[in-house]
Amino acid sequence: MILKYGADSNGTLQSCVVKPGRIGHPSRERKEIPGVPHIELVDIAAALLDQIENGFEKDTLSNSDMIRIGQRVLGEN
Repeated sequence: MILKYGADSNGTLQSCVVKPGRIGHPSRERKEIPGVPHIELVDIAAALLDQIENGFEKDTLSNSDMIRIGQRVLGEN
């Protein structure tokens, strides 16, 4: 529905779906949940800000997409 809303806006709005895993923060203990990927708050924030500013890489960003983009933006990769 989110992607359709953007598509139906006649170019007025762009939409993207993000599918992060468990979002971690340095001040919280990292708890692993089998089968659920993990992303750090700084990585998801950097990735989303980059995508908003420079355009969406694709319609749906996975956890691994956001880690890759976030670390590139932060110069960690």
